[in-house]
Amino acid sequence: RSPSESPSEMDGAPSDAPDALSPPALSRPIKGKIVSKRPAGLLMDINRDSLGLLPWKELRNVPRKLRKIGRVLRHLREAHVDVKDRIILKR
Repeated sequence: RSPSESPSEMDGAPSDAPDALSPPALSRPIKGKIVSKRPAGLLMDINRDSLGLLPWKELRNVPRKLRKIGRVLRHLREAHVDVKDRIILKR
């Protein structure tokens, strides 16, 4: 081993391997249209087979005029998918 080799090259791993700490594929930015308001949050149509729920606690800094049915919110991310395949969103 030469001193100029990086630790990943010394282990035989390719240098363009994905980082173990990279975010999961679910966290891509998405946009959604508000279809209804529920006690748990806003139901969003995110162009998938199921709707996403954006909890009220994620909407604290969003102006009320942007929280109306029919408005589009951008830069949303999927927080997780629960056991019933419901998508929970975050800002």
